[in-house]
Amino acid sequence: MILDKVAGLVRGILGMFPDSAAEFLFLPVFVVAVMAGVVLVVHRLAPPLARLAAIALTWLITGAAGLVLLAEMTIAGGYRRRGAVPPQIVYNVGDMIASGTIGMIGGVRQVTGAAGAALSRAKVPVLVLLSAGWIWLWNYQHCPDGAPGCDRPVSVWYQQVSEKQ
Repeated sequence: MILDKVAGLVRGILGMFPDSAAEFLFLPVFVVAVMAGVVLVVHRLAPPLARLAAIALTWLITGAAGLVLLAEMTIAGGYRRRGAVPPQIVYNVGDMIASGTIGMIGGVRQVTGAAGAALSRAKVPVLVLLSAGWIWLWNYQHCPDGAPGCDRPVSVWYQQVSEKQ
């Protein structure tokens, strides 16, 4: 899990301090690192990721439309090989697919752009609360179903800090 890696990184950085100071500083530094990381990721990475999602979805929609148009082209080609003109509905289906594709791509670009912009404007207090909830979940999911012999990270930190005082 991401927070386990962040905790390991924080422990590694705090390894340059004396053990008692590192134990005391672990949880506050960890919480600040997670909260700052969430704020930076949401504010700085959301717009570029939204643009990448729009590009990927555009390619996907265009590819799917191309596959569907291959079927339409095959049907029209069968008529032409026999020297007949394809019925108007074949052309209408092709037009419908092309129009639908253009509309879907426009919608995807609008939605991903709006989502990226909205995330980049997310208020810091909201992101801090979300980060706190994420840390709380991480702490309580660390020991599934109260497994025996398993201690939650915050409990371990509290025990270590309270023993030193």
